[in-house]
Amino acid sequence: MGVNVAKAYKAKKIIAVEVNEYRLNLAKELGADVVINPLKEDVIKRVLEETNGRGADVIGEFSGNKTAIEQSFKYLKAGGGLSMLGIPSKDIDIDVANDIVFKGIQIYGVVGRRIYETWYQVKDLIDNELLDLDKIITHTMPMSKALEAMEIMGSGNSGKIVLIPGE
Repeated sequence: MGVNVAKAYKAKKIIAVEVNEYRLNLAKELGADVVINPLKEDVIKRVLEETNGRGADVIGEFSGNKTAIEQSFKYLKAGGGLSMLGIPSKDIDIDVANDIVFKGIQIYGVVGRRIYETWYQVKDLIDNELLDLDKIITHTMPMSKALEAMEIMGSGNSGKIVLIPGE
């Protein structure tokens, strides 16, 4: 969904990094200009190539993966912004001097404090038909199949799953 929102806000180039082939294909379908599988490619090298050596302006880190987070600091441009949504299960090693201080980056931990503001932003995107909800929502199931839905989500072979109460 991050790819689709970036597209809706007219990001110049959208680079998606994903290990799951299903979600890589979904990212392409939703408008990613470049998709990188970190199991097959050097993410830092590829992002720097795609940005003429400058690095990414903004990174949305959704995975919480230790390696992904550590690498993101290396390909974020000087003065760039890193929004962190993923929750790491391991300590993260960061070169504070070179990757934060001397680059002058901004790090934002997303905790839902702006929840109402973001609700209005998403409502505006939906009202103006700027999101591809038919592609983002890959499964619709009755609430009684919630466990099956969680298994599908856990496999990584889905976008968003909608559960319908009372079915």
